[in-house]
Amino acid sequence: MSFCSKINIEILLNRVRRTGIDIIVPRCTGAQEMELNLSGKADRVMVDAPCSGRGALRRNPEIAITITQRDVAMLAELHNVC
Repeated sequence: MSFCSKINIEILLNRVRRTGIDIIVPRCTGAQEMELNLSGKADRVMVDAPCSGRGALRRNPEIAITITQRDVAMLAELHNVC
């Protein structure tokens, strides 16, 4: 699952273009679709990883009630894979 958007990609590209850099290749992928071995393909990789989610919980407090231990375990495993 990916939470990026075309709008965020455009904002990033606009900022980069203003600096004169033209070698940025933004990709909008979830961790499971991401190629893990970028050796020889990229000099640097910037990851805009999701934060703790506290803002989401503040805006939608019912999420804390509906999340299960299984959900937590699945997310922890996903983070360890990446």
